[in-house]
Amino acid sequence: MNLRHLFSFLLLSATLALAACAGGPSVSMTAADRTAIKQVAVLGDIKLPDAFSYQERGAGAGAMFGLIGALAEASARSSAPPSEAAQMQALIKSNDIVVGNILRAEFIRAANARDGIRFADSAAAADADLTLTVNMFGFHRAHVLGAQLYPIYNVTASMKRRDGVVLWQKTDYLMPTSLIEETGFSFSEYQQDPAKLRTALTRTAASLMSLLADKLPS
Repeated sequence: MNLRHLFSFLLLSATLALAACAGGPSVSMTAADRTAIKQVAVLGDIKLPDAFSYQERGAGAGAMFGLIGALAEASARSSAPPSEAAQMQALIKSNDIVVGNILRAEFIRAANARDGIRFADSAAAADADLTLTVNMFGFHRAHVLGAQLYPIYNVTASMKRRDGVVLWQKTDYLMPTSLIEETGFSFSEYQQDPAKLRTALTRTAASLMSLLADKLPS
C-alpha cells in the first residue's frame, strides 16, 4: 500500500469511527409493546446537523508532507473562492432538495415493504410516533484524491409512545466504503446536472433506510 492510499485509509477509518459512535442508545421493543403497536406516524420536519461533513478533494493530503504541507494547504484555503462544501450546500438549497423529506419517504417505503407494523406520514390513528434524527450528513470521497463524491448519512430512528416513552430505537450509517459506484458523481457533474444530486441523495437514503427498516421488530 503506497503512502497516498495508506493516508486515505486512515482518514476514512477515522471518519467511519466517528460515524459509528454518533447516535442514541439502541432500544429493542418488548413483546407486549409489539402486540400493541399496529400503526406508526413518521414525523416530518427532520433537521440536518449544523455541521456539514464534506471532504474536499485532496483535503488532508498536506499532512502527508508534514508541517510544510499542512501550512501550504492552509494558505491555499485562506485565499480560495467559496469552498466546494459551501457550493454543494447552496446547490442543494437552490434546487429545492429537502434531505429530510427524502429520508422520511424512503423510510416509509422500506418499512412498509416488510410485514408487521404499518408506517405513514400522517398521525391519524397512529399508536406511536417515529422520528428520524440525522446525526451526520455530507459528502465524502472513497479516497482523498478521488473525483466521485458520495452522500454520507448517520441516522437514528426512534419510535415513541404518545407519552414520550421510547419503544424502539436504532442507529445506522452509510459511508463511501459501503456505497455502490452509482451513488456518487464528481462535483462538476453535480453542478452541471443537479438531477444527479437528487439521485445520489435518494439512492443512498434508500440503502440506509432499508438497513434501519431491517432492524424493526417483525
